[in-house]
Amino acid sequence: MAENKLTKMQSAPQGKTTTASQPETPEQTSKKSERNFILICILLFAFMVGAFWTATRNDFFYWYGDDPGYVTENIHVKNGMTLEGIKWAFCNIGLGNWHPLTFLSHMLDCQIYGLEPWGHHLTSVLLHAANAVLLFVVLRRMTGSACRSLAVTLLFGFHPLRVESVAWVAERKDVLAAFFWILTLLTYVHYAEEIKVRSSKSKKFYVLALAGFACGLMSKGIVVTLPFALLLLDYWPLKRYEQKNAGTLLLEKVPFFCLAIATSVITFMAQKNWGFVQTAEKYSLAARLENAAVSYARYVGKMFWPMDLCGYYPHPGKWPLALVLFSVTFVLGISVSVIVVRRTRPWLPVGWFWYLGTLIPVIGIVQLGDVAMADRYSYLPMIGILVALVWGLEECTKHLPYRTGIGAALTAAVLFSFIAITMKQIGYFKNSVIAWRHNFEVTGDVDVAQHALGMSLDKQGHTEEAIKELQAVLRSRPERADVQFNLATMLQVRGRMDEANHHYSEAIRIAPGHVAARGNLGLNFWSKGLTNDAIVQFQEIIKLNQDFNAYNYLGAIMLANGNLDEAIKYFGKAVEQKPYDINAQINLGSVLSDKGRFDEATQHSQEALRLDPNSTGARAFSDYLEKKKMSR
Repeated sequence: MAENKLTKMQSAPQGKTTTASQPETPEQTSKKSERNFILICILLFAFMVGAFWTATRNDFFYWYGDDPGYVTENIHVKNGMTLEGIKWAFCNIGLGNWHPLTFLSHMLDCQIYGLEPWGHHLTSVLLHAANAVLLFVVLRRMTGSACRSLAVTLLFGFHPLRVESVAWVAERKDVLAAFFWILTLLTYVHYAEEIKVRSSKSKKFYVLALAGFACGLMSKGIVVTLPFALLLLDYWPLKRYEQKNAGTLLLEKVPFFCLAIATSVITFMAQKNWGFVQTAEKYSLAARLENAAVSYARYVGKMFWPMDLCGYYPHPGKWPLALVLFSVTFVLGISVSVIVVRRTRPWLPVGWFWYLGTLIPVIGIVQLGDVAMADRYSYLPMIGILVALVWGLEECTKHLPYRTGIGAALTAAVLFSFIAITMKQIGYFKNSVIAWRHNFEVTGDVDVAQHALGMSLDKQGHTEEAIKELQAVLRSRPERADVQFNLATMLQVRGRMDEANHHYSEAIRIAPGHVAARGNLGLNFWSKGLTNDAIVQFQEIIKLNQDFNAYNYLGAIMLANGNLDEAIKYFGKAVEQKPYDINAQINLGSVLSDKGRFDEATQHSQEALRLDPNSTGARAFSDYLEKKKMSR
């Protein structure tokens, strides 16, 4: 009977057997793990896009001309992907930086979306989501820990400090540079793995890593610190110091350092030529070092408590001594502590020195502008802090009961709070007026935030409100020549000429070399019949060796006064200064024809047509000359 039952059980259909299922083979386990990994990457990308999706509803942002300079008013970018535009991107310094790939990305957006802001924002959102996925991939590849790598990625990607880089079109350089930074890390990890087994593929991955680094440098100069980050990764988690000595690893990075040094020199000279590098007279070395120490501490504070975030944090000039001492103690204390535990907890020094090192170009030792710090500067440095934090917490809690559940719950709570703050912060970048109003509320800064708020109101057509904001700035800071000038232009648009001239004069008094103020004031004087006063302003511009079409205007004044010889002299100077100026060629030719010097006039007419055969003015002048010759 027992044998009969056994026979029946063995002959039963396979789907109804009660025996235990067979264990998975290593190959099946590997395939399942790979499927789960791909699913996580897809979900991570989708959630990241979802969290930042509201940025696509935002407008372009006015920050001293950045969005206009990068996109909306840049003729090379607005034309889309053209050969001339590509050549311009690689051969010119744009807004104080050499980052051709950034400009190419904006050109591609214009090619696809035109000047619709949603499309430009969408590209930045997609790049940030791609960065999050890449970061997860490279951390998992280096460390072998999917859970901790995912935790770092989620905290990095959803953090409110990311908003400025993602929701501000002009900061495309941040997300684009980070994309190539992380891609370089991935190829470098492959290189380290291949060279460990002496594979011939190692050379290919080394070249790819170097190419990725070059692309990053052509996106934003902050990538210059990547060779130092690679040396840190060699220590942990790649542990290459166990197979090679430090000298060999350093020699391996020489091509990276050469590219970094060349880019640093180009960037510094470009920033200096554009007037962004502040002199020691404004910020002493001591003031810059103090701000660096305080900023290191402030960035960490905002990582843990991301409140009162804004686009512009003004440099105070001098920080309170107590805050400086606390910040120095904070930075040095952590630095010493992580060095002490480097053998047992290598992720702590790697993460901390990653943070310190990647911030060096923007920490303020070389002071650029009047900012003390900026949220966007934390994009790459924060990765190091998060690695140290997540791996450190894992180490500290490994013996606690229910640590997996508690850790997951705490991580979820933190992420939900981050996402809520992030979405609110994106709203502050809805448009320039909202952004600068929020900035002014957070910092109370009159010099920049309130001034920029006024300029933004004017761009939206609220000129009367803008005038009130700039007048408020001048009540506190009457020596701001730029504010005096901008207020004057707004008053002029409203027809309040006497007030406008007063503020133009104030701008000139504060900054005698303010060419635009002198030029506008000269034109206003001329329109009121104050010819001598107008001549004085244009002659001062010439003495300053600056360009405001001063020679053309002086020629026009002399012509209006019937002084043809003086008009010819000044129009001749205008042509000499700018031979490519069609109007200057026509003006000179016209006065020469009035003097009966038709051959010379014809030469300038032909030159104007050569410069632009489609010019209506050049063709009209040519026809006029022909008729005049025939009537002689």
